[in-house]
Amino acid sequence: MEKKEQARETVIGIMPYDSEKVLSNLKQKKYDDIFLRDRGRLDDFVGFLYQTGILELFDGIDSRMERRPEIPRQFLHYCISLKPVVDSASINQLSGRLLEDTDSLRTLGFTMVAMEKGGSVKNKKGNNVPVNINAFYDELARLPETESKKFFTSGVELLDKKRFLSKKSGVYALDGVKLLITGDKKYENYGKISIEDENGKRAKEKGYKLVFLQRVNGDDHYIVAAKLIPLNQQEITVAEELVEEALCVLGENSIKTLLIDRGFLSGSFFNYLGGRGIDFICPTKDTLHITRHMQGLHRAGEGVKTTLADDTVLAGYNRLISMDGCKRKINGVLIIKQGNKARKKVIEGNEFGFLTSLPTGQNQQIETVYNLAGTGRLRLTATEN
Repeated sequence: MEKKEQARETVIGIMPYDSEKVLSNLKQKKYDDIFLRDRGRLDDFVGFLYQTGILELFDGIDSRMERRPEIPRQFLHYCISLKPVVDSASINQLSGRLLEDTDSLRTLGFTMVAMEKGGSVKNKKGNNVPVNINAFYDELARLPETESKKFFTSGVELLDKKRFLSKKSGVYALDGVKLLITGDKKYENYGKISIEDENGKRAKEKGYKLVFLQRVNGDDHYIVAAKLIPLNQQEITVAEELVEEALCVLGENSIKTLLIDRGFLSGSFFNYLGGRGIDFICPTKDTLHITRHMQGLHRAGEGVKTTLADDTVLAGYNRLISMDGCKRKINGVLIIKQGNKARKKVIEGNEFGFLTSLPTGQNQQIETVYNLAGTGRLRLTATEN
């Protein structure tokens, strides 16, 4: 009999909207349980960082500071790490959302002298007390990529040792997000791209791209590997590296199915995942001959069709034609009709869907692929190349 996995302490709970529970908590004055993303949980979050030992990792970050700092560097790192917790979209918003909150600052270790007078000559006019906003930008510019990478990897390993990360094989998603640069600040190793806006005009963007691998099973939503690359670098170039890092921390066979976006669509990457025993689901591209092949099969009346409860109509195809550079068997799910709540409507003759290594020959198998893709929120617009 397989040994049951030991219970893990809940780090983050995903709570669906429930008006009855909200009203009940309001009557009991449990306001912290309603506003989970704001200051109501800030103390809990800092306590979690302290108990897991993650706060200690800040002390080991080398930001290449030659002169003696007015404020310990880890305080700057604490504040930056709390930026998403206090709903700060940018560093500029930290002044009003965090630096004016004396209770939170005391929790982070700031003294009353620092909070009232600041710790830098830049604060001589009393602005941005206790830390001048420019200090955050300067600190990020000094921080080598190797240090941030070491910090992130050490944090994941700490959580894994304390059994916060599941050892069971699960579903993970590989994706990338843009981190754009604005203004005249100088940054290193960023990239530039040219994009077309809604009006058909070309516009330039500069910055970075954060590529990450995240577990998306049930209530487990955490990132286990990440890498920052120039904006003009393709995500696929670091895909295998991130998967290897995740397997190194989590163990072999920890990734059962990987949900990937179009930026990772590659025959060689599919082969690599097959060698690691990992199934995949990936949205199709308009330009792929395999996509046109599925559309032709649909027009010919072939494939296994199934209708979901929301009136979405799907078609499954096992063993599609070969894909360039891919030796692995590829199956497909084509979306014939989207349900009423779907954002993207299907155009006849231009249907789209998913490529997968999972079986799609039966109704339940087709629905499973479609639902798993929804778990990772894979983009379905069929116009991206």
